[in-house]
Amino acid sequence: MIEKVRIVNFQSHADTTITLTSGVNVIVGPSDQGKSAVIRALLWVIQNKPDGLGFVSHWNMTDKGVLKAPTSVELEFDGHKIVRYRDRVANRYLVDGKVLEAVGRDVPEEIERLIDIKDINIQRQLDSHFLLSDSAGEVARILNRTIRLDDIDKLLALVEQKRRATKNTIEQVAEELQLIQVELGALAWIDAVVDILKEAQALEASIYKKTEIKSALYSTLQTYLNAKIEAQQINVEEIEKWVKKVIEEVQNMSGVRGMLRALQVQLQEFVQASALVVELTCIEFVQSLLTKVESLKNNIYNNKAEHRMLTTLLHDYMSAKELVTIIPALPESEIAEATEVAGEISVNRKVLRLLRESLTNYQQLQVQQRVIDDEIVKLDAMLPEVCPLCGGTGVLRGANV
Repeated sequence: MIEKVRIVNFQSHADTTITLTSGVNVIVGPSDQGKSAVIRALLWVIQNKPDGLGFVSHWNMTDKGVLKAPTSVELEFDGHKIVRYRDRVANRYLVDGKVLEAVGRDVPEEIERLIDIKDINIQRQLDSHFLLSDSAGEVARILNRTIRLDDIDKLLALVEQKRRATKNTIEQVAEELQLIQVELGALAWIDAVVDILKEAQALEASIYKKTEIKSALYSTLQTYLNAKIEAQQINVEEIEKWVKKVIEEVQNMSGVRGMLRALQVQLQEFVQASALVVELTCIEFVQSLLTKVESLKNNIYNNKAEHRMLTTLLHDYMSAKELVTIIPALPESEIAEATEVAGEISVNRKVLRLLRESLTNYQQLQVQQRVIDDEIVKLDAMLPEVCPLCGGTGVLRGANV
């Protein structure tokens, strides 16, 4: 709603401000006082009419038809301010301080949108009564524009067009759906084929897995049979005799080691005493014998370590022997257990190989033992009956070596 109108240098108005209120506003007064000029001022803003300079006050024009001061009409409504302005060089609108140039008879779109007043909203002084003198067709056109019946017709036409297009689309989709259903019916066998294919894939995977298991079982069985043949060829009783003999000899060697330790002590004392007894000419020979005895002592110490290793190997061998005894009684169907037995047999073969090597070392130790015994007898014979230092008679003389 227009709240205030200010008219400056427009026809009979030098500077007039009119404040309007809500509802009906009536302007009254004598003739030729500017009442119609107010309507023309409003139309100048709303419709950009009249054009030219015929609306300019006569006191604001020079003899040559040039404006002396600006002519303007200002409207305030709904928080906005619109000014129609004209001076010597400018012909423009101002909207809330923003400048909009007027072009010919056109009204800027922003002005039309803000004011939103059409011809149908304007009743001039000399116009006939509204709709009463108009033809039926003109009244219908006015009413149609008022309720925007043409837009409704366009909308209905557009809706009908969309409805028909949608109907055609639905019919086409229905036909395509029927064709697809027919095609699906013709392809119903695919589900059965898919099930058969899945079963075939499962069977193929099962066959492949069983083939691998068969190969592994065959390899394990072959290893088991080979190990069984080798186990039958092993003379277990003979090996037991060898091991027992080794244990006995090693135990005897432990006694010899104690005798050698005592002999070493005696020889050490004898060497110390020989430094004082110049008459003895066999000192160097005794020292060389003592060196040999020290070497033999080290060998006996190493043999004791080998004895412990042989004892461990014997224990492993006895365990392997029990496994070898159990193997022939196992059913061949228990292939998984046969695989473990084959591994144990492989370990037993290594144990037997180590036993053979140990027996060879034992035979060499026997030879060394005989040499040591001979050396001890010779050394005992060379010692004097009575030690010149301590007067002892010796612990080796007459000993069973």
